[in-house]
Amino acid sequence: MKKITLLFIILIFFLSIAPSLFSAYNDEFRAPTVAGKFYPKESNRLKEVINHLLSEANTKAFNGQIVSLFVPHAGYNFSGQTASLAYKTIQGKKFDLVIIIGCSQDIRFKGAALLGKNGYKTPLGKVFIDKLIYDKLKKEKELFYVIDKVYKKDFTIEMQIPFLQFVLKGFKIVPILIGDRRIKICKNVADKLFASIKDDKRDILIIFTSNLASDLPYDVVKKLDKNAIKRIKNYDINGFYDDINKNKVEASCPGAIVTGMLLAKKIGANKVFLLKYITSGDVVKSKNKHVVGYASFVFIKNDPGEKMKKKAGIDLGLSDKDILQLAQMLIFEFSQQAVARGGQAIFSDINLYWEIPDHFADVPAIGPSGEYTGKTYAEYQKEAQKFVWAIFEIYKNGDACGRPFFFPKPLIHITEK
Repeated sequence: MKKITLLFIILIFFLSIAPSLFSAYNDEFRAPTVAGKFYPKESNRLKEVINHLLSEANTKAFNGQIVSLFVPHAGYNFSGQTASLAYKTIQGKKFDLVIIIGCSQDIRFKGAALLGKNGYKTPLGKVFIDKLIYDKLKKEKELFYVIDKVYKKDFTIEMQIPFLQFVLKGFKIVPILIGDRRIKICKNVADKLFASIKDDKRDILIIFTSNLASDLPYDVVKKLDKNAIKRIKNYDINGFYDDINKNKVEASCPGAIVTGMLLAKKIGANKVFLLKYITSGDVVKSKNKHVVGYASFVFIKNDPGEKMKKKAGIDLGLSDKDILQLAQMLIFEFSQQAVARGGQAIFSDINLYWEIPDHFADVPAIGPSGEYTGKTYAEYQKEAQKFVWAIFEIYKNGDACGRPFFFPKPLIHITEK
């Protein structure tokens, strides 16, 4: 009888703890919550989508070390194009550790949340959390908290994992969700993050994610995002934070942006390049009242390309005579007779705009040697207008004998502006 009673007690004890044991086993990796909604849930289809996005992402190599990426976190059909430009810059590179900073969008708390699981699971497989950095942060109990509840509905970090799995190999992650956007809290989080990795010899990448202005009319979003992009490009962290508080800038995760920029700066990033800006209205070709802005940036440490940019003369300021000479060379080259055409001039056109076309305005400008200059084409409007005016002068005066140039045929675009 005693044996039966003992067995019964053991059985009851086992049944009481079994659910928790099996739950811990099945739940050791954070399962995807937006697969099938924001991105495909089938692994092969997801690979196809990401591969297509990356193949369409045309980026140039950057001089210097890539320290950080700023990416959006909407569905791949909306912001994937913008995010892919950032991930293309690190494709095939070696990063052992990726710190991903997102934000809690429905639960507010002082500090930052850690995930109390072994890692993330996506249709492309599992990614492990780096226990070394995780344990260091977990000791900062007044700032970092293990709050799995915050991660249950979060997609700001989840959206980044499949991209990382596709472009990198053999890496671990440290997910961080910011719960308080106050700059004092963001500085403390950035300080502790930096302290945890400053003596680490591994190759480390920082990713922080946010959409820009959202759920507003198209023109309002564009205006607010123009301010945000200017602040981020100028590495003006305090200015960005002030604009957030004054409603001159909007973002879904302002705390993540501030924390990410502060951390990147501590690591040594000294250059910021805008890769792409677009809105959901541009994607679906509808300028409705519920538009979201998306941008991607890359943060570079010790960019030696700065010296090369000065060779272009764009930032140095060419004289009117120099600009006229360049315009003359352009027209003369196009108007030369071609032997292949029996001595005729090549039939060619040249499109002339007085303003920067809308489809080029927010595109990162490419300078000498194919390097990004760190500005958009819109920021070179003054120089571009001087060059267009010089072309008008060449057409007006003709060649050395006063004869007109028939080619290239100038196509002048008249706009509402």
